[in-house]
Amino acid sequence: SSSAASDVYKRQDMNSFEILGKDSDNDMLADYIEINVWGTDPFNPDTDGDGMDDGIEVDYWLSRGIDPLFDFDGDGLPNILDIDSDNDTLTDGEEVYIYHTDPNNLDSDDDGVSDEDEVRAYGTNPANPDTDDDGLTDYEELFVYFTDPLNPDTDGDGPDDGWEVFYGFDPLVFDSHHDNDTDGLTAAEEFIYGTHPFNPDTDGDGLLDGDEVKIYGTNPLKWDTDGDYIDDKWELDNGLDPLDPSDSLMDFDGDGLTNYEEYFYGTDPANPDTDGDGLNDKWEVYYGTKPLVPDAHEDPDKDGLTNLEEYNYGTNPTDPD
Repeated sequence: SSSAASDVYKRQDMNSFEILGKDSDNDMLADYIEINVWGTDPFNPDTDGDGMDDGIEVDYWLSRGIDPLFDFDGDGLPNILDIDSDNDTLTDGEEVYIYHTDPNNLDSDDDGVSDEDEVRAYGTNPANPDTDDDGLTDYEELFVYFTDPLNPDTDGDGPDDGWEVFYGFDPLVFDSHHDNDTDGLTAAEEFIYGTHPFNPDTDGDGLLDGDEVKIYGTNPLKWDTDGDYIDDKWELDNGLDPLDPSDSLMDFDGDGLTNYEEYFYGTDPANPDTDGDGLNDKWEVYYGTKPLVPDAHEDPDKDGLTNLEEYNYGTNPTDPD
């Protein structure tokens, strides 16, 4: 009788095993199954010499929905008996264990360069379409832009090759020391800060990218650095701190409007009567008159009192009674 050590457990599904008999080569396949199902050698744990034991190889193919007897490369040998199932000069074991590629796919990472060429010719990663993570596929680097797929910055000027290509620079020429948009940042600095090398105000807040980075310490990618819903330039122009959100709730001129409300309505946070018509900005906003246009002598409710008189008497300029 067979001992526990020599009993074989043939996988019937992904969760259970069935004892079928002796496993002479300890490859997790019964001799009977090797001979009559897979055609493998019951005395050789790795019949095709690809670096994967027969039992492991059977499980590998089945777990991917592929029949181990399928002949992917059409050479007359089923995958289970083929040292190199896709005929790319990499053994199945090398693909699975070393390069983490698909032994039934000539170009595992779909970058346009075969697994064989990536390993044998170029030294790139056949499981990563962009070996140096510069934004260009290995194929683009090798055959389109002629950059180095193993170096994210082929010309050594700072920006990644992909960034240079995207913005129209030459990834083979040291050309990132210029300030193309005259915002105070070189192209190399724009790459570092994530700003646009041909837009001097990337976030559209009215401040040059270079000034945001080098003078004000604001974020050139956010129109509102401190998140108080007031743009950075307005804060700077009106004496607020673009790095301090708390000042948006302050009322610098004491007119009853917070600085955020002054920003929202377009009034002057340092002048309680922006249009100089004698009417307090908060009063004008509250009653719907014009805080940016002198309208003190208008009478919108036709009650015989001007806005200024309504303001002085404490009456409602929109209600005649």
